[in-house]
Amino acid sequence: MNTLNENVNIFIESQNATEEVSSSNSEKRSDLVLVRTDAAKILDGTSTLSTQQVAHPVSENHTPRNNCDWTEELIIADHNDDLDAENREVENQAEIYRLKFMMHQKELELSRLKQEIEKEKLALSVLQTKAETEISKAQKLISEKNAELHIAEEGLSGLEEVEIEYWGDGETVEVAGSFNGWHHRIKMDPHLAASIIEPVGSRLWRTVLWLYPGIYEIKFIVDGHWRVDPQRESTTRGTIHNNILRVNR
Repeated sequence: MNTLNENVNIFIESQNATEEVSSSNSEKRSDLVLVRTDAAKILDGTSTLSTQQVAHPVSENHTPRNNCDWTEELIIADHNDDLDAENREVENQAEIYRLKFMMHQKELELSRLKQEIEKEKLALSVLQTKAETEISKAQKLISEKNAELHIAEEGLSGLEEVEIEYWGDGETVEVAGSFNGWHHRIKMDPHLAASIIEPVGSRLWRTVLWLYPGIYEIKFIVDGHWRVDPQRESTTRGTIHNNILRVNR
């Protein structure tokens, strides 16, 4: 009986040492609990195991250890799978965040582009309004000029071409009259006389005027001096002496 007790104690101590080395392994602790339970049964006399029978599990405790090692490998493999899954999840989350950030940047860029487009539209609208205003003013001016031109054309349709001649000496000869309110002097050009007979020391001066039919008073300016052509019809009112120009239709 003492020998049996000693063998049981040795077995228990061996298992206790194994438990301390692999205390982190839950499967080994379960096997040790079973061995302790069997040993306790032997000490209480509830088991009929012989010394050889008790020692036999001690010699075969390598099998549970191998099973525990395999279990550890499974646990480590599962743990590695879990780590891989966690890493993939972290990478997926990072990719999602990156894509969300890129989408946010694109949205901001699109918003900025929309604002710029709205500004350009507003600027174009202002330019279009100004252009339409200027076009309207130009059309109005053209319409007014066309009306004036039409009136002028109607007025010109009643004008008559009148040739004025003056015989006299001098370096420059001009003509003025009531046809323009005596405001402007019309310069006359020298010409060769068409007739053989012409006054001695004189030459012919001519100019062409466009006048409406009527009676006008004219006077010639020779080298800055006002003169009346004695060969033309004239009129006198007090000290005023002018030639008469009749324009017939």
